[in-house]
Amino acid sequence: MTILTYPQVLEEIEENGLSATTNLLVGNGFSRAFADQIFDYKSLYQKAREKGLTPEAISVFEKLGQTNFERVLKAYDECLWITENYKQKLDETIQADRDAIRKILVGVISENHPENQSFMDDSTKKNAHAFIEKFTNLFTTNYDLILYWLVMSGKEKWDDGFRRIEGDLCFNGFQGPSRIYFLHGALHIVRLGKSLIKLSWDGKKGKLKQLIKASIEKGHYPIFVAEGDSSKKKYQIDNNRYLRKCIQALQNVEGALVIFGLSLDPAFDKHIIDAIHAAKGLQRIYFGVYGDDHEMNNAEFLKYARSIGLYEKLVLFQSKSVAL
Repeated sequence: MTILTYPQVLEEIEENGLSATTNLLVGNGFSRAFADQIFDYKSLYQKAREKGLTPEAISVFEKLGQTNFERVLKAYDECLWITENYKQKLDETIQADRDAIRKILVGVISENHPENQSFMDDSTKKNAHAFIEKFTNLFTTNYDLILYWLVMSGKEKWDDGFRRIEGDLCFNGFQGPSRIYFLHGALHIVRLGKSLIKLSWDGKKGKLKQLIKASIEKGHYPIFVAEGDSSKKKYQIDNNRYLRKCIQALQNVEGALVIFGLSLDPAFDKHIIDAIHAAKGLQRIYFGVYGDDHEMNNAEFLKYARSIGLYEKLVLFQSKSVAL
């Protein structure tokens, strides 16, 4: 398969008359393009160790030879399932460690997060706005605030479904032609009682990061799909009205979809791939790849895409050719 550059992707979208219906899906690679040291898994893992991972949990990370939180959580889930299948009783610390890893991950991302947009210079912001403003709908699996900040500071406006009701920004459904969807939740989206609210900068209450930290300290954790297995992610999404609306929107996109900074390994992201596959109105899927051996680096995704008939819509492009 020929691998395009990103400028060639834009040319092809224009030639096929898909410019009016273009959608963007980004993952952790998007955030790492702006702050690699902050959002790199190695950095998050080191911070997590400092936050109090147990020696046993640390040994699990070391045994797996990686710092991928999803893989570690998936290993815990497999352990728990196997034990239950054999009707054996596990030491309670195993489940406790699994739950602690999820909570620590939320805390680490929020504490490690930049205070505001000032870490991006004007040139970086300009390139980022030029990138995202070509799209009608924005989808992200990231929890961080990078894309949200860019949306709030740009010329174009995307609706996130939140409306001010009695002082709070509450989720009230998506409106408008251009929208942004946080498929796995985000640091600034919090459940308060029966309401789902969006935390936002307030001149009296403080900066957004401060509000997020204060919310977590009160025990109000962000909507945050931090699971290892794709089926567990789907279960959590299906049982949350906001997340369910987001994944349904992905299932209904039309025209073209550009995927950047997301590996889409079916072990972790099958629910995302299946949602894309359900979008019958999609004509082209432009998938960003890294490195020279794209078949090896993306083997599991490409294999699954072939098995479900999605491969025919795929066009690969070099992610490094995106100017960010």
